[in-house]
Amino acid sequence: MLNGTIRSYDAGVQALIVERIRTLAAGVAAGFGATAQVTVHDGYPALVNAPEQAAQAIRVAGGIVGAAMVDGNAPRLTGSEDFSYMLQHAPGAFLWLGQGHGPTLHNPAFDFNDDLIPLGATILVRLAEDRLRA
Repeated sequence: MLNGTIRSYDAGVQALIVERIRTLAAGVAAGFGATAQVTVHDGYPALVNAPEQAAQAIRVAGGIVGAAMVDGNAPRLTGSEDFSYMLQHAPGAFLWLGQGHGPTLHNPAFDFNDDLIPLGATILVRLAEDRLRA
């Protein structure tokens, strides 16, 4: 038995990977006179920010904390995030509210910095206000 996670930023690429895994598994098994069964459980889709909403978030956050404190070119991540389902139905943007160094989310030693709650709330309120003015 072999278990793993398949993650990509494109549904077409995801489907191709699954197809190739099935083909490879069948070929390797046939080489040993056996058969293979591939079971794929769909997980979270890729989280892809909408360009307009991402640009708005960068601009609004920069107006609050200063443009130098906002990284609008952060590397893409392939983590599992349920917000990706929302972005399949409505354009939006996922933001990371940086809290410095230390253990990250989903680590048992993670300790959210409660002092950042007012900043996060301010960003969300200003995003809503900005959108209502548009």
